[in-house]
Amino acid sequence: MHRLFRVLGKDEIQDIMHTQKRITKNTIQKDFGITYQYLCLGVDRVDYTKGLVERLKIIDRFLEKYPRYQGKFTYVSIAPLSRQKIPTYKLFYREVLDMIEKINWKYSQEDWMPISFINKTIPREKIFAYCAKADACLVTSLDDGMNLVAKEYVIACNPKKGMLILSKFTGAAKDLTQALLINPYDVDESADALHEALTMKSHEKFQRNMIMRGILKEQNIYKWAIKFIKNTLASNKEDEQIIT
Repeated sequence: MHRLFRVLGKDEIQDIMHTQKRITKNTIQKDFGITYQYLCLGVDRVDYTKGLVERLKIIDRFLEKYPRYQGKFTYVSIAPLSRQKIPTYKLFYREVLDMIEKINWKYSQEDWMPISFINKTIPREKIFAYCAKADACLVTSLDDGMNLVAKEYVIACNPKKGMLILSKFTGAAKDLTQALLINPYDVDESADALHEALTMKSHEKFQRNMIMRGILKEQNIYKWAIKFIKNTLASNKEDEQIIT
């Protein structure tokens, strides 16, 4: 997956900035064959730990509970295939496709479908550009040590427009407390959080996003590495004391 929290070269940063300027709403609509007023983004491997099935249930409940978004809201799932030689992963992928088909069939209109599923890898500079245009990013991991997508979205989004909806079961939730934190198993609560993200005032979004960006600026890879080394050394020292 994409990694923002490594050292980016000058040329790479320029490529990302250039792509963000070049990609417009019309570009996104052409890229994914969609129409939308509100855009929600998800970026994950096709893996059951990412909570893709739970996320689709949330989208379904959201459109059911807030019908005025039907015909206006589109969820784009960028989900490269993962471990398809393993039978359980193949079955899971089939389950995801079946759910998407049912939801699209349930709500689709003449020129609109609620879900666009992209099962291929997309260049990281384009991912960042899509993040900059998205109204929300939905991260519903069921068990995730960190989840860098959440942090990347906070950095790349328009701080007055975008809002992160983040599973409590990710390591990122410990840092990104200004996101809308959810239990992805609680479909109704999560649907309400998605609605809150889309209706939140721009000044509140800006305040939340800038707080999170400040935290991410402080919690960079170098400080993480130093903390990890210190904890490891402390743990080794404790082990030595126990042995002696």
